[in-house]
Amino acid sequence: MRIISRNAMSLCLTLGALILLACCMSTGAVTTDICEGQQTTLNCGSSVINVVSANYGRTDSVTCISGRPANQISKTDCINPKTFLLVASICNGKKSCYLVASNSVFSDPCYGTYKYLDVTYTCIPPTTGDSGNEETEKEMEAAVTVVTGSSAEIVTGKTVICEGQMTTLNCGSSLIHVVSANYGRTDSVTCISGRPANQIRKTDCINTAISLSLVVSICNGKKSCSLVASNYVFSDPCYGTYKYLDVTYTCIPPRKTVICEGQRTTLNCGSSLIHVVSANYGRTDSVTCISGRPANQIRKTDCINPKTFPLVASICDRKKSCSLVASNSVFSDPCYGTYKYLDVTYTCIPQ
Repeated sequence: MRIISRNAMSLCLTLGALILLACCMSTGAVTTDICEGQQTTLNCGSSVINVVSANYGRTDSVTCISGRPANQISKTDCINPKTFLLVASICNGKKSCYLVASNSVFSDPCYGTYKYLDVTYTCIPPTTGDSGNEETEKEMEAAVTVVTGSSAEIVTGKTVICEGQMTTLNCGSSLIHVVSANYGRTDSVTCISGRPANQIRKTDCINTAISLSLVVSICNGKKSCSLVASNYVFSDPCYGTYKYLDVTYTCIPPRKTVICEGQRTTLNCGSSLIHVVSANYGRTDSVTCISGRPANQIRKTDCINPKTFPLVASICDRKKSCSLVASNSVFSDPCYGTYKYLDVTYTCIPQ
């Protein structure tokens, strides 16, 4: 593992010429590089972490290269704009945080390239209750909707996050379904505290395509998710305008079905539409679908088939009902000799 800490004068990562991931004049900023497959802990002692920039990919041919063939380090424009939001949600406001440079955490932005997680952060004094910015705090508090209701209800929430701020969407035991999202400005009354007129004048600042796809990828199907309203994450749709992230979402109770190998069932959402949250054809415990099965057929409990989810989603997503068969002929056999089952979690989304 190679971990590098150094004082940073500036760090500019460019995707085309569109997304500026970071450019900072630092007075104590620290940059840490974590090679793919390795992990480290950011530690600010009694201060708290403020993530300035982050990228999981590769932007040079000199970092994390030991023992790697040329074809794994030749691509130096490997940028993953989702990295910043994820690292910020893990680390911001904490005294220390644990990070793993892994495709399983950040997804794979450039297949075949050996990557590293490059994080620049500062250690800042912890925020106290007396921030001196009472108006902004009230504005943020009013913007976050507290979702309440029984587990059988579908509840709608709305949150507005002023530029540079962070919040968490929380659906309790239900799952988030993002309805709309825009990072920009569509009025002259939201997030205006302390801002000059020229920063809030433009009210046709729309960035829905990028905003919605990013927020959906971060939040959909989760019980909670953290969002940062930042140009680093969403790019800058209107330079010079002070923006906000406006998100509408619903909290939908999850449904779960388990189909033993060789059996079939039908998912049915009535007049609503199916949205598959997770699916696995295999075995992850020794208590499900065990009737009449010998011990050697239920012993293996780490039987995962990553092809299951996209296949079930292709069969069922956005349909009112769909039929599923738990069979090797459909999903292939991820663990020969083990008696398997199809485990599907889904939500019913109103049209």
